[in-house]
Amino acid sequence: MAPGGVHHSLLVLAAGLVAIQMLDNDNTAKELAEIDSALLTDDLPPAAYTDPGFAQFLKAHRDQAQ
Repeated sequence: MAPGGVHHSLLVLAAGLVAIQMLDNDNTAKELAEIDSALLTDDLPPAAYTDPGFAQFLKAHRDQAQ
């Protein structure tokens, strides 16, 4: 492989890794937004928001709905 080909391959690899990172960040933001909307639209007692397992419960419930 010519030296220019190696540089091109590395550039393509780096661009792919950046794209994957951006998509992962977008998916994480969407998951957090879903949890926030569930919190804001549900009728819960204030003590429920301080429960350590509440975020896991919401995520499990969302995963079951899909």
